[in-house]
Amino acid sequence: MDWKQGFRLGEWTVHPETGIFINGGIKRHAEPKLVDVLQVLANHQGNVVSRDELLAEVWQDLVVSDEVLTRCISELRTLLGDTSRERRYIRTVPRRGYMLVADVEALGHDVQSTADSEKDPLPELEADSAAEKIPDHPPSTATSPNRDAPWPVRLIMDFFGLLQSMISALVKVFKYSFVTLMLIIFMVLVYAGLIRDPDRPFAKVQIEMDEAVEVGGDSSNEEALLEVVDLAVDVGQQVQQELGRKIAIQKGVLKPGEEEFEGTSSYEAYEQYLLGRNFWRVRTESSLNKAVNYFNRAIVLDESYAQAWAGLADTLVLKTFYGFGERAELLAEADRSSAQAVKLAPELAEAHAARGVFLSESDRLDEAISSLKMAVRLKPDFSMAHMWLGNAYLGQGMARKAYESYSSAYNLDPLHTSVRLNYLSGLTLVGKAQEARLLAEKFALDSDEFMQLPIKQAVAAGYYDRALDRISMLQEQGKNLSGLEHKAMHSLIYLNQIDVVKDLVRNSEKRSDLWQDFVLRTLLDLRERNAASLKMTLASIQREQIDKNWCKGYTYDLLASHEHWLNKDWLKVERSFAAVVQNTPIQCLKDPQPVITGYLYQARAMEKLGDYATRTQHLNSARKAIESNWAKGWRSPEFMVAALAWALIEGQDDEARQYLEFMRENGIQPWGMIAMMPLLDDYHDAEVLKPYKGRLQLHYLQQQERAANLSSQLMKALLSADRSSTDDTVLILNRFV
Repeated sequence: MDWKQGFRLGEWTVHPETGIFINGGIKRHAEPKLVDVLQVLANHQGNVVSRDELLAEVWQDLVVSDEVLTRCISELRTLLGDTSRERRYIRTVPRRGYMLVADVEALGHDVQSTADSEKDPLPELEADSAAEKIPDHPPSTATSPNRDAPWPVRLIMDFFGLLQSMISALVKVFKYSFVTLMLIIFMVLVYAGLIRDPDRPFAKVQIEMDEAVEVGGDSSNEEALLEVVDLAVDVGQQVQQELGRKIAIQKGVLKPGEEEFEGTSSYEAYEQYLLGRNFWRVRTESSLNKAVNYFNRAIVLDESYAQAWAGLADTLVLKTFYGFGERAELLAEADRSSAQAVKLAPELAEAHAARGVFLSESDRLDEAISSLKMAVRLKPDFSMAHMWLGNAYLGQGMARKAYESYSSAYNLDPLHTSVRLNYLSGLTLVGKAQEARLLAEKFALDSDEFMQLPIKQAVAAGYYDRALDRISMLQEQGKNLSGLEHKAMHSLIYLNQIDVVKDLVRNSEKRSDLWQDFVLRTLLDLRERNAASLKMTLASIQREQIDKNWCKGYTYDLLASHEHWLNKDWLKVERSFAAVVQNTPIQCLKDPQPVITGYLYQARAMEKLGDYATRTQHLNSARKAIESNWAKGWRSPEFMVAALAWALIEGQDDEARQYLEFMRENGIQPWGMIAMMPLLDDYHDAEVLKPYKGRLQLHYLQQQERAANLSSQLMKALLSADRSSTDDTVLILNRFV
């Protein structure tokens, strides 16, 4: 059954589209994956759903740890109010899975999706919930713990039941007294699984929420012991919550008797904040404008709501990043909002994260890293803070640290789109090209939004035939995605299929934008080493027209330097590459390769002029850049080819073998990039390459043969596809500089 229009679950009314749960005057919010798990359980209401079934339906064959599902079930139980003594909603069936035991009833189709409504949905939602008739407390359908359990089990259960009833009063009365502290220590030990004796017949218990347990081989007592363990966990959580609330009151953050919804006592403000976050996640200009409005409404309702200030800052930075407004104005407002969030709640991880994101976008990377580290310390499971910290590290060229932060984010939230994309980038940064390529294929099976990822990762690793295979498959499936023709021609050029590409360009009825055509023609000119044609291509676009775009201007200057090389104008080569190296915008440099090869082009130019002293200086600069970035963790395919180029030119055979071995072990095919670089034309027959050349060239020739055998049907499909602008310009140019 489709539950998207909403359903009643026992005493709760659930709105899946917004993640809002309503129970009388109580309203709570759940993350999308929690709602997905609940909907799967609702589809099988009254029946056991195995962990494998839940993982397959909710995560669609994505490999995630069991801990992710365990955490979802635990959070759902907490939200619904389940206790270990009485499971009224979700019951654990040992060794089998989970079962939804509460009644489920669809609301019908009169509830409109909040996210799809253009008007303020809150009045409708309030009216709907007010009109609902909340049923009386239903009799529990959960089975009570086995009364035939051994007396030690029942004694422990009775003890924890009494402790659960007393815990709130103990904390309030005794504050941090010896009695309370001893109880806390005891519960922590139980929670951690330290109180167990493997020699006792019923003590082999895996203390992990909702996991199956073993009881001396007697399965009749498993459920009873599992309930004991769950009860211990629940009591431990109550202790933590009560102490956290007590500390908040003592610090003046929370007033006595005041209910708190993620930092505010106003549920209306909290609801506005949740809606803001929902629209913030969509990332379109319209959705971001709506997010700003909702965050501002939350702030009007509660000016001290730090979460709302942080959400506003996050949204303004995103608008800046996507170019949805005046950059200076947006950043100034984001500065004020993030600073206010930190001022209001210096203990709030989201506030420091918002500040860090603003500082990153403002190129204040040292400060950004400091703020984001604070966010991670305050909230270690804050996946987006880990991801943003990785971005800040990457801005400083710290590839290994960026990868580590991306990995942390991915381990915490393996389904988030941005987290996935950054994790793949992190794998590529540190040279794990084959792992990134295979993982991209898995992601593409999960969602259509990742369909082109395998193409990008195959090109990055030098597997151009795999990219063409993927393009062919998408075309056969009728998925004419934007930019496919451009990506196909890119791969064909690297495989030296020049005539095929020229036919595609000549016969194409649909033209892409001028800049994309310009980049494609320069690739053809460079692959053919055609200086005259490259000069004409450069003249086809005016340098002044692209001055406002730093990256396009940088790319143009890089190409002009190559034109001097093809013309053998060595003085201009030295001067133009020196200017490129010195004036490289940090925003456009996704890899150290252009800087390294810039030094190498200068060194070769000085060699041609007989100035060996200057040649040595440039080679030393290239070596230092390689050593520095190697220490920072750089192992990307582009970086490795640049390092190999230095070793070949300098005659450092040991280093060359080291780089070649690394590429072999990590599934990087460099020959397409080597063949593309005019810099290395004189080194294809270098002695150190001979042991590797056979394998590399054989694989490269096999790729060429496969490309030549592309069906005419694919060519026709490519000609009819849209050639929309893509973001691959810098990626392409980084591969041949």
